[in-house]
Amino acid sequence: MEVATPLPPAGVRTSRAEYLLVAAVALVLRLAMAWAIPLANGSLDPNCAPDESAHFLFVDALSHGRAPRWPEETTSIYAAFPAAPYLLQALTLALFRDHADVGRFAPVEAWARGYEAARLGNALLGVVTALALMAAALAWTGSRRFALAAGLIAATYPQHVFVGAYTNADAFTLAAGATLVYAVSRWARRGESSTGLIPVGAAAGAVLLGKMSGFYLLPVTAIWVGWAAWTRRASLTASLLALGASLGVSAPLLLWNAMRNRGDALGLHKYRHFLAEYWKPVYGRDLPDAWPTFIASLLKSAFGVFGNLNILMPGVFYVAAALLIGTGCCAGAIALRRATGVSCRAGLWLAAGIVLNLSMVFYNCWYIDFQAQGRYVLLNALLVTGLGAYSVDSFLSDRGRRAWRGILVVFFASSAIVAVGRVYQRPCRPPPVAMRASSSGSDRFVHN
Repeated sequence: MEVATPLPPAGVRTSRAEYLLVAAVALVLRLAMAWAIPLANGSLDPNCAPDESAHFLFVDALSHGRAPRWPEETTSIYAAFPAAPYLLQALTLALFRDHADVGRFAPVEAWARGYEAARLGNALLGVVTALALMAAALAWTGSRRFALAAGLIAATYPQHVFVGAYTNADAFTLAAGATLVYAVSRWARRGESSTGLIPVGAAAGAVLLGKMSGFYLLPVTAIWVGWAAWTRRASLTASLLALGASLGVSAPLLLWNAMRNRGDALGLHKYRHFLAEYWKPVYGRDLPDAWPTFIASLLKSAFGVFGNLNILMPGVFYVAAALLIGTGCCAGAIALRRATGVSCRAGLWLAAGIVLNLSMVFYNCWYIDFQAQGRYVLLNALLVTGLGAYSVDSFLSDRGRRAWRGILVVFFASSAIVAVGRVYQRPCRPPPVAMRASSSGSDRFVHN
C-alpha cells in the first residue's frame, strides 16, 4: 500500500504537546485501573490479575538487590527468566515502596506491601508503547493528525490499559516490540538503507530480553534486513553493526541469567521442569471444544478481558470493535493488493509476523498449556487496528478522514473508561472474616 506521501517531509514532527497528551492519557488510565485491582487482600484469588503474586515476589526481590534462583530460593517461576521485564518495576518499587499503600483495598499479607509502586513501572512501560506506536505512525505516514489518533488509540485500547495496570512481564515485551516497530518503520521509510539499522538492531535486542511471545518479530525483521543487505540497499557493515547492537543490548543480561541458571539463558529448561513437577498443564489437543474456545477466548481477550480473566466488557463493545476493526482490515486487504515497493515489503513483514505470532500461540495452547490469552497477540492487535484505520483513511475525503479518526478515538476512549468501570464494579473481594486464611506469599504462585 503506497501512502500519499512517499517519504515524510523532513519538517513534519508531532508537537511535544501531542506527545504529552498521549502520555498523560495512557498514564492516568493505567493508574486508575491499577488502583482498583487488589493484591493479597484476603480474597480466595491471591492474584486478582493474572499471576501477579508470583511476578511481584520476583520484582520485590530485585528491588532489594537480590535475584533468587528458582526453585532453590523462591517459588516464583518468573525468577528463572531474564530479569529485564521487571527492572523498571523493581526500580519504582524501590523508590516508592513506603508511600505506595494507596490501593482500593489494603493487602493483608506483609509480602505485598507497596505493590502499587511496582505497578507504576508497568504503567510507564504502557506509556512507552503508546508513544512508540505514535512515533511509528508518524514515521510511516508523515501525518501528524493520524499519528495523534494512533497514539490515542494505543493509549486507550482496553486490553493494553489492563496489561499496564498490574505487575507482569507483558508490558515490557509490548514496549520492546513497539520500539522495534518504530525503528523498522523509520528505517524502511528512509530507503531501507544503512541509515537507521543500528536502532533496529538495538530494539531487536530489547525484544530478545522480553517474553517469548514477542520473539516472532525477530525472524521477520532479520529476513527484511537480510534482503536489504542482499540487494545492496544496506551495506554488510551496517547489517553487522546492527547485529552487534542487538547483542550489545541483550547479551549481558542473557549471559548473567545463564550463569545463575547453570547455562539456561532463557529459562526454558527450568520452565519445562516447572510444568512437569509443579503444574498440571491442559493440552488443547485433549479438549473436545478446543477450537471454538481458542478462537473465542483469543478474540475477546485481545480486545478486553480483565480481572483474572473473568471480567468481560459489555457485549456491544465486542460487536462494535469487530465492526470497526473488521472494516479497517477489509480496507487494508484491498490496499495491500495494490501495494508495491517498500509498502509491499512492510505488508509482508506484518502478515508474516501475524502468522508466526498466531502459530506460536497455537503451539503453546495445543502442546504446552492451553492459554488462549490476547496479551500474547496484543501488539499485532494494536498494529492491525492502526493499519486498518489508515487504510480506511485512504478511501475518504479530508472531512471523512477526520470523522473516521474521531469515531475510533471516541470508541476506544469510551471502551477504556468502561473497562476501568467494570473492574471497579467487580472488585476481587475477600471472603467473610471467618473464612480468611492467612498465607505467606512464598506459596502463592500460578502459571502465566
